[in-house]
Amino acid sequence: HIVDQWSTSTFIDFSWNPAVDNLAGLDGYSALMTQGSAQLPPEVMFLGDVTSFSPGGLLSSKQPQFFTLRPVDKGGNWSPSFATAGPFFIDKDAPDAPVFQSSSHTPGVPSCDPTVYVTWSKVVDDHSGTKGYGLYWTKNPNSIPGETLDSVANFATSKTLSPGSWYLHVRTKDIAGNWTAAADTAHLGPFVIEQCPLFEDDFESGSLFTNGWIQVNSRVRPSTSAAFTGNYGVRLRKTQTIEQDISTLGMQNVMLTLDRRAMSYEKGDPGFRISWSSGLKW
Repeated sequence: HIVDQWSTSTFIDFSWNPAVDNLAGLDGYSALMTQGSAQLPPEVMFLGDVTSFSPGGLLSSKQPQFFTLRPVDKGGNWSPSFATAGPFFIDKDAPDAPVFQSSSHTPGVPSCDPTVYVTWSKVVDDHSGTKGYGLYWTKNPNSIPGETLDSVANFATSKTLSPGSWYLHVRTKDIAGNWTAAADTAHLGPFVIEQCPLFEDDFESGSLFTNGWIQVNSRVRPSTSAAFTGNYGVRLRKTQTIEQDISTLGMQNVMLTLDRRAMSYEKGDPGFRISWSSGLKW
């Protein structure tokens, strides 16, 4: 053990130079492990004429622990002073797992937002204190994070998640180095991500402008006679057009779908004309 540092080991190895008694000679020692402060060992010989000792089974404690050693000679004379080593700090107990607190997404409820923000309760460790948390985002409800410190805060934001049900798995690490037992890992979720359209309009509002369409030609209008489903659709006569600007920044693939029916067209078929802009030109 290193003095004044936390350790998960409940055993400490001590060694020392022997006490010198030039008359009766050294008989042995009284040894004592104490919490809080170093204390004078009682006049009870516990160790013989040895130069090492390894007490074990020490308990976790917030309090510093000290080892004290007091020699006695073969005449039964006890030293009025004692040698001491410490303070030593021991924490062998695994910290608790955190408890779900809140999130940007309601667990089990589908969302189009692929980025999830989650908070959990701050874990209070009874001995060395909480150092941080190991995190793991997966679609497996029972995954276990490795023993890598990923966050010192009690919140996390996911990367952009693909569609599906996701879980955030969390383990706590304390300052001494103990981790929440794998079986006690906190599994937060599921956070259900859907692939949702960037834009859609069924024109059921009866207006082009509710969803931001630009009316290029005055003869384009919502109409009940143009309904594909529902009460309204938009009626376009041959080359008449409406426009909509949609950002696809950062996207790799774009799919467009159109519910339409054609009437009395001599050539061609109604559809979308798509133009892309680099930000400088179309």
